[in-house]
Amino acid sequence: MNKACFYVMTVDTGFAPNPFHGVCTLAACTPNHCKAGLESGDLIAGCFRSKGVSKVVYVMEVNEVLDLNDYWRDSRFACKKPSKNGTPEEQAGDNIYYKDRSSNWHQDCKAGYHRDNSHVFKQDTESNRVFIGKRFVYFGGNAVDLPDDFDDCLPRGQGIKYLKDDPKGFAAFSIWAFDRPKLGRLGMPRDWKGTLECGQEAADSAEDKTNRIASTGCCRRS
Repeated sequence: MNKACFYVMTVDTGFAPNPFHGVCTLAACTPNHCKAGLESGDLIAGCFRSKGVSKVVYVMEVNEVLDLNDYWRDSRFACKKPSKNGTPEEQAGDNIYYKDRSSNWHQDCKAGYHRDNSHVFKQDTESNRVFIGKRFVYFGGNAVDLPDDFDDCLPRGQGIKYLKDDPKGFAAFSIWAFDRPKLGRLGMPRDWKGTLECGQEAADSAEDKTNRIASTGCCRRS
């Protein structure tokens, strides 16, 4: 039975998710850190909360799951490697982790869409999975309201929550997400900066900070 994984985003810079080059990828965010058990045909829905209203930033259908090193070495995703002197879309690349011949992890942080620090490095490489979706709708800064029927699917803080026990509910959400005239990237990231220096991130809004649960763990599952 397919399922949808919902989570609350705090920033949307174009790094996670990365909606560019015709494929939506999620390589370093809450579903990855929570080791979400997602397979081909499952959905990921990233949302914001704004003034009490839940907004959908993107929905992607997972068609492939890779580990970070395979993602790095796969020629299909070379375009997702960050390029400091490239276009803003190229600078936002999320394909930044790889192993050397001794199986030690390294981070290629040529552009500043991800923190270059030991905590994030460890968190990302320990989760070690990349969700890839060719079928997706990404609204970015044009985020749309999450229908009231699915508002309970969104976790109230940090973590992930699944819609999986009701096949009719999953089908209804899938139809809502993808039954529209155009799919793919329909907007630019809300926190788009064009270029950021390595180690710099877009600041969370006051409401984002309020919604975030302070925790040393990565997630709560429902």
